[in-house]
Amino acid sequence: MLKKVSIVLLSLVLLVVLGVSFLFGYNSNKERLASNLTIKKGQNILQTAFLLEEHGLIKNRFRFALKAILSQEYKEIKAGTYQFTNENEKEIIDKIKGGKETLLEITIIPGQTTKDVAFLLQAQGLGNSQDILEFLLSTSSEGFLFPDTYQIASQEALENVVLRMRSNFKLKTKGLSFEERSLLDTVKMASLLEKEAQTEEDKRIIAGILWKRLDNGILLEVDSALNYFIASGGQTINSNPLLKELDSSYNTYKREGLPETPICNPSLASIEAALLPQETSYWFYLSSNEGEIFYAKTFDEHLINKAKYIY
Repeated sequence: MLKKVSIVLLSLVLLVVLGVSFLFGYNSNKERLASNLTIKKGQNILQTAFLLEEHGLIKNRFRFALKAILSQEYKEIKAGTYQFTNENEKEIIDKIKGGKETLLEITIIPGQTTKDVAFLLQAQGLGNSQDILEFLLSTSSEGFLFPDTYQIASQEALENVVLRMRSNFKLKTKGLSFEERSLLDTVKMASLLEKEAQTEEDKRIIAGILWKRLDNGILLEVDSALNYFIASGGQTINSNPLLKELDSSYNTYKREGLPETPICNPSLASIEAALLPQETSYWFYLSSNEGEIFYAKTFDEHLINKAKYIY
């Protein structure tokens, strides 16, 4: 009963406002924008009309809201995210009451971190990036959010989105064998390869070098692992070599073994390279500023390469 009274009162108010707006020729001068707009659960018709007007999709929010109330169509409006381009008012109301929401898309690129993914999800309205990042880290998702394009419903729970990304990882790696190296160690190695090399050949050669150093108790000395740890400070090892002295489980200059976690979400090619390393006589490698990789069999050769291609 109270709800009906409220609707009647709102209709009366809108009639008065609409009469005034017609009297004074009210029309929004907002520029029309092609937009993805989200109608939230519990949002009333006037709030919805205001949102549409703000994006230039309708000229008069009062007229739009009153029409929807008098026709009773306001009752059929469904929450969701909708894409608008050149629709008229009737087409707009038909779209939002039909519930045919637009699925959002995010694309995870190989090499992106959970922090990058958190910002992607925030941009699509799934929450605050810091809260999303905390959830991703708490579920040990670094390295397992498979790079791909995902369609997401505007009201979809974050847990479901992450589950689909991790399930995609399982699906894409289903045919691979993780008997010689554990799944986690393989993904850690793949994440290093993703950051250290660009071509499949270089990834396999570097995988051979790093596994060989690891098996012989030699420090990996991989810049990208420590850069992952210090990324929030805006510095890199190249800009501040003293960072190599940091006490961190990601500092492979000071600690033996792989970093504590994967350092990014690697591509399938990097995972395969980690599983199929190329055996060579090399023990060292370095990358030039142009991304070209130079290999060395001895430390002396490595120092020569540094002098020739880095300094």
